[in-house]
Amino acid sequence: MRYFLCLGLAGFTLLLAGCSWFHHSHAAPKPVGPVAKVAPVIVTPAQTSAAYVLLVNDSGRFVVLNFPGGQVPAEGKILDIYRNGLKTAEVKISKFRQENNVTADILTGEVRKGDEARGE
Repeated sequence: MRYFLCLGLAGFTLLLAGCSWFHHSHAAPKPVGPVAKVAPVIVTPAQTSAAYVLLVNDSGRFVVLNFPGGQVPAEGKILDIYRNGLKTAEVKISKFRQENNVTADILTGEVRKGDEARGE
């Protein structure tokens, strides 16, 4: 009988200790020192047309870009290549084009099929 009483008392003590663990205050910590006010972020959509990489020729160091809007940039324009929102390469538009498709020389970085090309 004494054994069960001690076991019950130990279990009850652990239960109380466990429950008190979750009753901490969830208030935000107060800042220490001077706090700078942050201006709101204003996001504006880019006014440039985006192209997509259709073909990559690694040995020739060129890509074929497709401009779905039909706004093909001029020869010599440098575009940035993005993958998942991160810049991965730079290309320079060459003179070879056919309708919405344009070739571009790879200047720096790595380009894969499906990457997005944007101008500044």
